[in-house]
Amino acid sequence: MKEEERLNKGGEGIEVVDGNMVGENEIAEGEGGSIQGDERSSDGEERMEREEGNLKRIFTGMYFVLTTARREGDKDYEYLDKDEVGEVISTLGGRVIRDLMTIDRRCELMLISEDAYKTAKYLSALVLGVPCVHFEWIRQCILSGDFLDYRKYLLPAGIDIVTGQSVKWHGKVSLLQEKTMYICGSKEKEVKGRIKKAFNATWSTMTRAMGAELLETLPNDPTGIFCVVTDGQDCPEMISKALQLQVPLVTAEWLIGCLIRGDVVDFDAHPKFRYGNGEGVEQK
Repeated sequence: MKEEERLNKGGEGIEVVDGNMVGENEIAEGEGGSIQGDERSSDGEERMEREEGNLKRIFTGMYFVLTTARREGDKDYEYLDKDEVGEVISTLGGRVIRDLMTIDRRCELMLISEDAYKTAKYLSALVLGVPCVHFEWIRQCILSGDFLDYRKYLLPAGIDIVTGQSVKWHGKVSLLQEKTMYICGSKEKEVKGRIKKAFNATWSTMTRAMGAELLETLPNDPTGIFCVVTDGQDCPEMISKALQLQVPLVTAEWLIGCLIRGDVVDFDAHPKFRYGNGEGVEQK
């Protein structure tokens, strides 16, 4: 399968659709920088299987989140096997968790995948500055019998939508420090048998973790309000009010762009950043 085709596949986990997280399926846009699975030789596989039972508990005290975009039919690309890698992590003393945002940030955390994605787990790792590491690192730890430097296995932060270039993992946090914002959008609902989380629930947690101060409601005085983040659903009054107050209306794509770049991106840097671009919503 061609690389650009694979990068648009989806798979397991939490899906980001129009800025919302959906159910247990994770449809993610992969960003390059992956370490191909065929680097692992058959001799290495046999050795790993022989030595796994004799390894030190090198991951003791560490917490891991696993994410992948596995899809049936991608036989030419090796995806992370969450069950297999999760079992190895447990054997080596680590713990696998589902949500980085709920863990004490003083703990040693790491995300394991095969590529960069725009998924809830991956974006949470960017928010918190948690290293995103290719699963080949775990293989090499097993083969060496020791805790190796993971930095050569770091995955990129993602693809900068403005430049089209892959951005190296940067670990920058608190990107929205001292920014006052308001978030409004779609309510929780069922979509094709899966629960689509409310827009506010999804992005309020992340923006607060990015350092933003969130308003409970949109005041009549717009002074000091940086922007309103919305998907445009279930909040027509707030959108109208923001337009009247001339407060910038932006999408979750803008937030994602900031996370990937590691900086506050200009609202007009890409058409997808402003809410309503091309939809008849005029912003000044």
